[in-house]
Amino acid sequence: MFCLRHAATIGMLVIALPAAAALAQTVPAGSAAAAPTAPGAGPSEFGREVATGGLSFVQDPAIVIDSQDVLIARNEIKITYVMRNTTNAERSILAVFPLPEIDTASIGDQGIKLADPKSANFVAAVSSVDGAPPVIEIEQRALAMGLDVTGQLAAHQVSLVPFDPDLAGQLKRLPKVTKVDFLQRGILRTEDDRVEPNWTLRTAAYWRQGFPARKPIAMTLSYRPVNAVAAFQPALLEAARSSHCLTGAADVAVTRKVAAQAGKVTFTWTSFVPGPYGGLLGTARQFKLRIEKPSIDTVVVTCRGELRPLGPTALEWTAQNYADEELRVLFVD
Repeated sequence: MFCLRHAATIGMLVIALPAAAALAQTVPAGSAAAAPTAPGAGPSEFGREVATGGLSFVQDPAIVIDSQDVLIARNEIKITYVMRNTTNAERSILAVFPLPEIDTASIGDQGIKLADPKSANFVAAVSSVDGAPPVIEIEQRALAMGLDVTGQLAAHQVSLVPFDPDLAGQLKRLPKVTKVDFLQRGILRTEDDRVEPNWTLRTAAYWRQGFPARKPIAMTLSYRPVNAVAAFQPALLEAARSSHCLTGAADVAVTRKVAAQAGKVTFTWTSFVPGPYGGLLGTARQFKLRIEKPSIDTVVVTCRGELRPLGPTALEWTAQNYADEELRVLFVD
């Protein structure tokens, strides 16, 4: 059970998770898949893809990343770090997982699908350190017009997660004077005859991580990505050629799949971006990217070249002294 407390000075919510809970359990694959939506000219018109990354760390020159493995699948992203304290004294730094920022003003009525929209941990993230869950806290803030409105929403029992299925009822029950005030302050907006959320949600899970002297530790983070999903439209091919380097053999494979399946093809966009402070510890001495296809017939499209087959449904790329960069993957089924 979550233990919730308010930090009144800055209006944020801080949720403490006991070690046994860590982050919420992973939602089974397929339970929250985004449904194809109306056709348009590009991915943003088919449901919104929201990029998510890995852990961020406070800079400490004594701590190095020996290896980093990233698994990207259609319904899961998993990052494994092996980190080491190079000194003879124990060290401690903050580890932070910035959950994807949800800007309802830019998303509009496109909609996104979250693994657990009723939870502060809405991507169903799970973490471990040497196989054991760390003690995690989650900080959430709602911002409207650049101002923190977390306290105002909480005072009226309004969920901070904009895609909580209970949110529509909560907004409907607001007193008229409060609703007018929220509209005037940009916390809410009107869409036709509906009142919709207009705030930006920022969420971070964090814990203080100890590093024993001269000893490596393994840290893992997995979560359900926030994908965009669309039924095939011809404009998607041209968009993918620009955004995901759809050329050569991959272009031929996708074109053949569209023809063979009479256009009944689904595009799923997944993005992984490094945390804003992920690079402060330097490069990963050994890096491995693995992309898992949901089926042998799925075509993977990405600008990351030199991927080599690793079995019938996996691709792999390795590097040394790797600095984090955005990895964008398109699955075509």
